[in-house]
Amino acid sequence: MAYVPAEPFVDGSPLTSYPRFVARKQLSRLAELGFSLKSSFHLEFFLKSKKAGTEYIKRETLIGHFFDVLERTGKDFEVETFHVGTMANRMDGTFKEVLGIKSADYAQHFKTFMREAADSFLHEASVLEKANLSLYFRHSLWDIKGKKCLMGDPDSPLGLSVAAQHWMAGILEHMPAIVRFTHPTQSSWDQVEHEQLNCRWGTDSAGSSVRLHRGEEGKTFVETRQGTGRCNPYLLMAAVVAAGIDGMEKKLPLSEAGTENKKRPTTIAEATEAFEADEVLLAAFDGGKEFLPLLKTSLTFL
Repeated sequence: MAYVPAEPFVDGSPLTSYPRFVARKQLSRLAELGFSLKSSFHLEFFLKSKKAGTEYIKRETLIGHFFDVLERTGKDFEVETFHVGTMANRMDGTFKEVLGIKSADYAQHFKTFMREAADSFLHEASVLEKANLSLYFRHSLWDIKGKKCLMGDPDSPLGLSVAAQHWMAGILEHMPAIVRFTHPTQSSWDQVEHEQLNCRWGTDSAGSSVRLHRGEEGKTFVETRQGTGRCNPYLLMAAVVAAGIDGMEKKLPLSEAGTENKKRPTTIAEATEAFEADEVLLAAFDGGKEFLPLLKTSLTFL
C-alpha cells in the first residue's frame, strides 16, 4: 500500500482552493512569524464484518491484524497509540506528531491504512456511522527549525507562553467558522449533541472545544476536540492555523477556562454562514473566490 500526496495545477498555476495548498499556505504564513507547527490527528473508526455471523473480533486479534499490516506498509508514520474501545469493534489511533503539512498527509494515509488493514481480514473500516466518530487535531507551536517548543512559560500563571495564549484565543474567536470543517456533512450535524458544540477551552477537559494539555518541556499541546471522522484534515489544519495566527497578530486575550466565548452554529447552514462572515478565515481560503462557491455547492450533496 502506498500513499502519495499531490496538488493539482491548472494551466501551470496551482489550484488555490485545493485543501492541501490552502493548508500549506497557512503554514507558510506561520513560518513568516518565526514559528513552525508540530501536530498529529487522533482518529476513530468502526469495523463492520463483510461476513455474516462474525460481527465481533477479540481485541488481541484486531490489534495483531493491524500491526501486521502496518509492518508491511513500510511504516510511513509512527503509531503512538492504538486502542480498541469498550464498544465492540470501535477503534482509535494516534500517530506521533510531525512538523508541517506531513501531519495532514499522515492523517489521510492513516485512513487509507485502516481501510486496507480491515479489508485484509474481511472487514470494513468506516467513519460513517450512526454516532459521530471523532477526529481530534493535536498541535503545538515550535521554533522555525522545530527544535524548541514555544508553548510553555513556567513564570506564567497558566504555564503558557504569551504566543500560545494569543494562539488559543484566536482559535476560540473563530470557532463558529471552524466548525464548518469539523462537521462538514449534514449527517454529522444530525448526529451531534449540540450541547457538546461550544466555544470554550479547558485543561484536560474532554467537554471543551479546545483542550489544553500541560506537560513537561516540549509536551504541552492544544487539541481541537470537536472534529468528526468525516472532516478533511487539510481544511481543519488550515482553519485552525489561520485562526491562531489572527490571535497572535491581534494579541487577543485568552478568556478564563470554561468561559463560553461565542455563540456556535447549530446547523451546517449556520456554520457555512459563519465561515462566509469570517473575513480572516475567508481570506485564508483564497479569499473565497473559488473555495466558497464550492463549499456552498457541496451543501446540495451532503
